[in-house]
Parts: sequence; C-alpha cells; structure tokens
Amino acid sequence: MMTQYHYLPRKKKKAKFPWFLLWILLLAVVALYFLTPWKINVLNELVVVPVVEGVQKNYQASLRIGVNKPGLVSVTLIDQSTSSTATVSRDVFFVWNHKDVTVPFTVDKPCTLKANVAFLRTSTIIDVGLGVSLKDVYVMGSYYQGKVNLYERPEGYPTFKVVGTATAEDGFIPLTILKNYGFEVQGDATSISWDLDSQIKVTLDVQARQMRFSSKKYNDLYYALPLSGTFEINKNGAVKGEGVVIPLPEQVTSALGARTFPQVGLVLHRGYFTVEDSPVQIFEYIDKFGTYLLDKATFDKDARAREVYAHVNTLKLEIEELSKDFSQVWLKDRKDTEALLAQFVSPNDRTCDLISPIPNPIVTSYFGEREHPLLGTTVLHSGIDILAMAGYPARAAADGQVVYTGYRTQWGYFAVLKHSGCATVYAHLLRLPQKQEYTQGEVFAYTGASGFVTGPHLHFEVRIGGKPMDPRPFIGIK
Repeated sequence: MMTQYHYLPRKKKKAKFPWFLLWILLLAVVALYFLTPWKINVLNELVVVPVVEGVQKNYQASLRIGVNKPGLVSVTLIDQSTSSTATVSRDVFFVWNHKDVTVPFTVDKPCTLKANVAFLRTSTIIDVGLGVSLKDVYVMGSYYQGKVNLYERPEGYPTFKVVGTATAEDGFIPLTILKNYGFEVQGDATSISWDLDSQIKVTLDVQARQMRFSSKKYNDLYYALPLSGTFEINKNGAVKGEGVVIPLPEQVTSALGARTFPQVGLVLHRGYFTVEDSPVQIFEYIDKFGTYLLDKATFDKDARAREVYAHVNTLKLEIEELSKDFSQVWLKDRKDTEALLAQFVSPNDRTCDLISPIPNPIVTSYFGEREHPLLGTTVLHSGIDILAMAGYPARAAADGQVVYTGYRTQWGYFAVLKHSGCATVYAHLLRLPQKQEYTQGEVFAYTGASGFVTGPHLHFEVRIGGKPMDPRPFIGIK
C-alpha cells in the first residue's frame, strides 16, 4: 500500500513597509520647511475701524496676510505718536496661505500706528494713522449691533469708518488705497472711476477738479460737476483735500449695511479718507445729472436720455424717501432761502398785475399749511404747484428783471423775477432763464423735476412786501 503525503502550501512572506523611507521623506519635508526662505506679504493697507460694543476708544485693525508656507504669524500694533513707542496690542494667528485677521486694541488719545507683522525670521512694517481726534468721532449706525440705522446717531458713537490714511507728514494720500474699495485708479492716478451701480459710472478727474456722472450704456451721456471743498494732487499722484464728498460704489455700501447705496459717501479730509452717511450732497449730484438727462430727453428728443433718466429718478426718489436727515436739511435750506429772497423783495411793494405762468393752470397743491409729501411734517407751502410736464415753457407773470437764479435742495433750480410792486418765484425748473429782462407772457423758463420733489411740476410764488402770498387771486384762480 502506497503512503499518501499531503503537503501544506508554503506561506508567503509579507513585505515589510519601508518605514525608513517615510522617515527620510518626513525629515526632507521638515528640512525643506525650515531651510527655505520665509516670505510674508501684507495684501492690503492697515484699516482701522471703531468697534461699537463698549465705548468709543475701542477699535480693531484689519489686515490680509499672505505667506509662502503655513505657520504662525504675529501682529503687533505699535503707537509711535510719541517719542517713546508703546505696544498697543499683539495677537498670533495660524496662516495656511492667506488670511484676513483683526486685532482689537484700545486707545484713549489720537495715535499713529504701525503694525509689525512677523513670520518667524522675517517681518514687515505697515503704517496707519488714525488722523482724527477720538473724542470727536461717532460711529456709523450700521456698525451698532445692527439695531440703529444710518440716521440715528447715539451720542458718543461714530458715523464713519476710516478707510485710508496718509503716512507722510504732508497729509497727501496715495489714491491706490482706493483700489481696495471698488475704485479703478487709471493711468498716473489722476483719474479714478467706479460703477455707482449697474447703470451709472462715476469718474473723479483730479486734475480738472471735476466729478462726472455718466451712463455705462451710453458713454456720451455724462454731466460734469465741480468738486466741492479743497482738492490738490502732488507729482506722485497722491491727493490732499478738505470736505470732498463722493458717492461710494454699491458693493461698498452694501457691505456697510446701507439700505440704499446713494446714502453713503467717501469723504476726503486732510490726511485721511472716511466713509460717512452724507445723502444731501450726493442727492444734489444725482439730481443735477438727472436734470441734464431730462433736458436732453425733452429738447433733443433723446430716447437714450429718457431711459437713463428713468433710472436716475428712481435713485433720487429712494434718497428722498429714505433719508431722514432731509427733514432738518430741508427746514434749514428753507430758512436760508427766505433770507436770500429778503434781499430781492421790497417792504414797500403793494401789488402787481400778473398772469399765470402756465396757461389754464391746474393746481395740484395749494398755498398754506400742509403735510409735506416726502418729509411727513406740517410746513407752510409758500406757493402753489401747477401741473406741468418736464420741458413745458413757463411764462413771465409780468414785466420784470431776473434778480436771482440758482440751485437749492428745497427747490432745485429756481429763479426770482422782480416786478413793479411784487416779486415772483419759479422753482423745480429744468432750464433757467437766459436773459435779464422779460416782458409779461414771454417764455421765461422751462419746468422740470429738480430739487426735492416727487415729479415734474412748477412751484410758483408771489411775494409782496417780503411775504409770500396766495398766488391764486393774482392770476385769476378762485
């Protein structure tokens, strides 16, 4: 009998994991990490904003930091406003590639800050100057825990955000700072442009001292306005000024929490830019651009201008309806206007024979106390509103001389005509009178929708002895 043998299969030897190679790779990575140069880059200017929780001396500095490899970055804020420097605040952050960091700090006096940003063996210094006296500032309401709108200003809290400052003693600010806030700095930094919204472009011509509002769709539809305040530029393309207000692009004001973007403006002061709610001046800018468009649409029969005007007028109404500040501005403007008119009316005036500036007039708002349709407060309506489409010719109510033409927020473009025995006022005009002397019935001006209004019409007043009178008896309306 043959013996049968059963052979068990030979076990295969398992391959050993090459741990030594992993250790070599790990050591190579560590060596590469520590032996390669350390590079750090601060990707924006140091921005300082007030922090609302607490008192007005609490601030925070913001930086965007970039590194060439992951690691710990320290940010030290140093006050160099005095002969001896002092550390204001310090914080450490882990940065993988780039990171936005904020460093809170507290100061109770004006200071000049530097940020020492250190990444192991390398560091860089970033300058910032607050540029303001902390005791005089108050915080924009949209920062106030989301509970206060732009026009409720609690005492001791700011309305502004510092967005850029000059680092030199002469107070000139590099315009390139504005690139971080939606502005396009063109050429040699003598022209800045930005999209106010989807349809309107704004250009700041530094050398010409002009601000131009234009249509993004139709480049030839634009209106140039002289810049307010003082404004100058140096050979390096940096600016210095006082009280220059320009409207901010929509994306910036949206980030600030503003309900409608034309309510917020960038204000240039000596040595710093701030963001403020300044609707009145921006309202006038947009109103004058709209009046120019309405003029072209009416007299040149320009359909493109009508299209852009419809958009501009919507913006204007938004500002009027949402800007609570206008109630006080309107009342102050009215007081100033009354003082202005007092120069052109005589207390010896008695009466004069007038005709209606609009034939067969339809009165939409009468003389007397009324609730203002936009302000919601009861005020004296010192004239009558006569229905008129934009561009309708208004007649001189009597023979007279033009003693004043100008622009006011309350009335837009308006003119005063002095007659024998009285004076008449024509407001919300599209076009002002072009001559000094007019005869009764002669085309005097053209109606429009400039100023604080809900739509085109003619506001007409009669002033006798320096006081406003109901115009209806003088022009044959019962």
